[in-house]
Amino acid sequence: AAISLDGMLVTGASSLATEPRRAIMSSGAVHSPRWFLATGLTRIAATVRQPACPLRHVFDVPPPRPGKDRVTEPAPRKSDLGVRVVSAVVMVAVAGTALWLGGWAWRLFVLAVGLGVLWEWRGLVRRFAVGASRRMLWMTGGTAYVGTAALTIALLRDDHQNDFSILLLVALLGVIGTDVGAYFAGRAIGGPKIAPSISPSKTWAGLIGGAIAAAVMILLVVWSWHSGICELVNPPFYDPMGNRAQFDGPCSLVLPPTPYLLISSGLAGSIIAVLAQAGDFFESWMKRQAGAKDSGALLPGHGGLFDRTDGLIAVLFAIGLLSPSMVFWWL
Repeated sequence: AAISLDGMLVTGASSLATEPRRAIMSSGAVHSPRWFLATGLTRIAATVRQPACPLRHVFDVPPPRPGKDRVTEPAPRKSDLGVRVVSAVVMVAVAGTALWLGGWAWRLFVLAVGLGVLWEWRGLVRRFAVGASRRMLWMTGGTAYVGTAALTIALLRDDHQNDFSILLLVALLGVIGTDVGAYFAGRAIGGPKIAPSISPSKTWAGLIGGAIAAAVMILLVVWSWHSGICELVNPPFYDPMGNRAQFDGPCSLVLPPTPYLLISSGLAGSIIAVLAQAGDFFESWMKRQAGAKDSGALLPGHGGLFDRTDGLIAVLFAIGLLSPSMVFWWL
């Protein structure tokens, strides 16, 4: 083990420099140079023996533990896959139950998630927006952005008379397909990054894979709309005698797998993939501006609510802007 001489030399030099003044001030006598040299060496030896100055290796590496021949490597980081899976199961169970119940249960669930996202939005804005006016502007925009998305998804669930209810499954499963397809395509193909300064993991191959997966999910949703899925979201109508009505609202619409349906699904999947990725990039940009890894810590292994809903919020915001008649009809 090598001992750093910097501390000893400084200690010795300070001792030699200050000792004459102390000697003169205390006794008025001036000692010989040999006495000063002996005093300085004594101070150096005392400094080396001090337990508060531990010995270190030459390269500033902690010494090995007793009984070990070398310094052991740090333990590998534990995987959080189990925590992520458990959190995902809980999230799907809670959201699925609220979606199944509908009505006020669904609206209260959407309200709670929306308020949670706005709270995380506020936390990010406070870390990068300077000045009260800028923070107020960001909070106003966030309220309009998240509020429009929350109102849209709340209205889509309880629309039993129009064709808007199918947009709920199209948006949800389209965003899920985008995330899954982008993940696997990006991992398998890689390639050029879309915006490495904002999100280094997003690639063009992932975007194309997400668009294809979203188109497949949308095609399956629309194709199987009359195989029982429609009636899960929109219960059939019955007359006072208990007989099923002939006209069942949106569930009576026949959508065979025609070429037009294939083209429409592909176009819708591409649009949803682009919107979902744009929402993801926007949230990543906000986190980079705030110097944060996640928007929150509410969901173990997943970060915050904004981290899980960034793409869906962008899609629902666009649907809300393009379908104002839905809002006016509900009002």
